[in-house]
Amino acid sequence: RSCSSSSSTKTAVMSADLQWQIINKFNKFQKKSCSSDKTVFTMDPLNPTNIHCYKYDGLVNAKAATVVASATRGVEYVTKNSKALNKPAAGKRSVTLKKGARPTMKALANASKSYRADLTRALQARASRILKSSK
Repeated sequence: RSCSSSSSTKTAVMSADLQWQIINKFNKFQKKSCSSDKTVFTMDPLNPTNIHCYKYDGLVNAKAATVVASATRGVEYVTKNSKALNKPAAGKRSVTLKKGARPTMKALANASKSYRADLTRALQARASRILKSSK
């Protein structure tokens, strides 16, 4: 028997739980606080709360969403494209919401209901803070 490798290579796909166990303690986006409660924050661009936990992490979840400030006015609803996980340039989709506070909250609720319903309140809270700061 020879130990030569075949020409077809397959990439291994890990579950999100395994990925979280690997990067939980050490990753590029993690920021530990100096306070007594030992809160751990994250600078992950797809994390709507900036709290380091599995539920909100954009690195390991196949579906991740966040809200960022738009360049002109309003906010942008950014989602992770689960079909292009290995292509960073095509990995994010964004929609600009610039009508006002109430229509933006309703649009976020409707969009996140079909994408990830558990992130609705976090997305609305972040959009509210962004809209309030841009006045």
